[in-house]
Amino acid sequence: FGSAKKFTGVHLRNFEGSCQQFKAKSGDSLSPLCSTHPQNLMHSIEASRASNGHFFTPLFLASDGQLPERDHYLVNNGAIMYDYQVYSLGSPGALAVDMLVLAAADLFIANNASKLANVVDQVRAAIRLPRSTVNS
Repeated sequence: FGSAKKFTGVHLRNFEGSCQQFKAKSGDSLSPLCSTHPQNLMHSIEASRASNGHFFTPLFLASDGQLPERDHYLVNNGAIMYDYQVYSLGSPGALAVDMLVLAAADLFIANNASKLANVVDQVRAAIRLPRSTVNS
């Protein structure tokens, strides 16, 4: 992120296509991050960033890679992801990078049904950073 002092971390989890089922159990708070339409998802992320004063901060994307067209859209619109030639999706290295970067984000946007997001929230609490936020 170069010399950026603040950045937003977003964790996207598709749950092998069952995100909508998690949404039904958890309520509408998961709606924005379950969207399979990249433009709708980007709009939700931008709204959350704007309402938290992070609209112009760099955006790090941690994804499960199950919707590559969504990930490509977000990267083409300014999101930063690490190179999957270095860390393959789902590998221990990829999970470690995601967790470390997300834990350090000034604003963390995540799907609260994700186990990884819950672990990151615990780390964030330990270092006195706010828990994840989901724009509903």
